[in-house]
Amino acid sequence: MQPPSPFEPPKADLVTTPVYAELNWTTRNGRIGRLRYLAWTFVFMLVGFPITLALLKVVYSLNAAVSLLLLGTVGVAALVVGVRICAQRLHDIGWSAWWLLLYLVPLGNNIFALVMLVMPGDPGRNRFGPPPPPNNTAVKLLAVLGLAAFIGLFLLAVLGDLPSLLR
Repeated sequence: MQPPSPFEPPKADLVTTPVYAELNWTTRNGRIGRLRYLAWTFVFMLVGFPITLALLKVVYSLNAAVSLLLLGTVGVAALVVGVRICAQRLHDIGWSAWWLLLYLVPLGNNIFALVMLVMPGDPGRNRFGPPPPPNNTAVKLLAVLGLAAFIGLFLLAVLGDLPSLLR
């Protein structure tokens, strides 16, 4: 039996990187594209709105300390999930999640939210990982419904008060 040569190449398998990133809303690592960001935001709104309404009904029947604790807990949970989704969207653009601090700037936060929706992500791998997987039909449908809901709410807010403006 011959001893192995020190010049022989290693026989280990090469490590391959995945073509697409895994989707996981429970972490701020990873990347999501524009449509998936819009779809997840819409689902977050659909889930959060009824929970908030139910929570407000419960809060009125409790004492102040318990209701403040309950509202604070739900508020922090919603903030954590929202930051994680926004951080993944920023990672797709190639930006750090520290840019989320722009949400604290009045009026600048609206422009920043629009930039996050409009700016395309990096087409290939960036420092935050491989690109997100292609969007399926459900993501596309939820994104269209979310965009329609946001436009509808905007028009309702603007045009809903139009008769009082015309008087």
